[in-house]
Amino acid sequence: MDTKERTEESASPSAGIVNCGNPSSLKAIGNLAFLVLAAVLTLTTAAACVLPASQKTEEVVDEFDISEPVNLTINIFAGSVELVGVDGTTNIQITAEVHEPNRVKYEVAQKGNTVQVIAKQKRRGLGTRRGKSTGKVDLQVRMPAQANMEIRTNIGNINARQFIGESELRTIAGDISVADSQGEFTLETEIGGISARQIAGEFELRTTAGDISVADGRGEFDMETEIGGISVHQVVGEFELRTEAGDISVADGQGEFTLETEIGGISFAGEFTYQSDNLFSTVTGDIEVALVEEPNVELQASTHLAGKIHLGQSVSKSISEMGISGERRNINMTMGSGAADLSLETQSGNVRIE
Repeated sequence: MDTKERTEESASPSAGIVNCGNPSSLKAIGNLAFLVLAAVLTLTTAAACVLPASQKTEEVVDEFDISEPVNLTINIFAGSVELVGVDGTTNIQITAEVHEPNRVKYEVAQKGNTVQVIAKQKRRGLGTRRGKSTGKVDLQVRMPAQANMEIRTNIGNINARQFIGESELRTIAGDISVADSQGEFTLETEIGGISARQIAGEFELRTTAGDISVADGRGEFDMETEIGGISVHQVVGEFELRTEAGDISVADGQGEFTLETEIGGISFAGEFTYQSDNLFSTVTGDIEVALVEEPNVELQASTHLAGKIHLGQSVSKSISEMGISGERRNINMTMGSGAADLSLETQSGNVRIE
């Protein structure tokens, strides 16, 4: 679209991104301080559980032939989990690297179509020195691509690729990544990032402190982080992206989008599906929207008087209403047929539409 701009500026020379006199901004900043403190306390607790380098390691390999539907459950107290789906096999191979095996209770069992893996800490005996490694179990799993999984580790990363099915991957302190997969996935971590690429289906991605990123995704996505940014690229579908403190970025997006952050900016480049209802909202931050092709959007944009609204030349031709209501600056417009709704709201920031 034409990059020439039409700008409506605040009469105040001190207009800027953050208006510290805005009660909403002060509340958001207070929330951020609380979240940062909570994250620091949680990180401190997790750091106390970090395992020192083990002095003894034992490798355990288990194999099972299993008929469909294949189910795998893993519950370990500490350690990483690597999962790879393989087409055309009925074999599950689990390779465990057990650190400090005399301190770990490791069990693998098959019950019907389900394989269960459990690793627990053995009770500390008399005379055990504090601060010595409590062990961990790192797992590498190769199994049928069409499978259902429930994976949990308290401290460690989880990586999965090439799967079709229903999966729940959870860790308390660690990163989670999924690639080349489709189905229904729930990915949750307390302290860590979540990344996914080349995926399709229904995805729920949640972290308390960490970033979330998705590339080349199709389907329904619900993403939420309290402290961290969210970025998606080359995606199609329905998206709900929320963060308390962090930026949200969508590039090459197509579908229906709800993007909400309290402290952070929002950037969007893409198009909206027919009759979709789209909302971009931030308390303290800028909103930038670049609409591709010939947009068909019913648009409403609003910011505090301390903010500005910038319009590209071709966009400004569509304005039907512009004005000030109370302490809000508002613009309404219809572009094309107006087949999709788009609402842009910032309490203290600028709005740019191209």
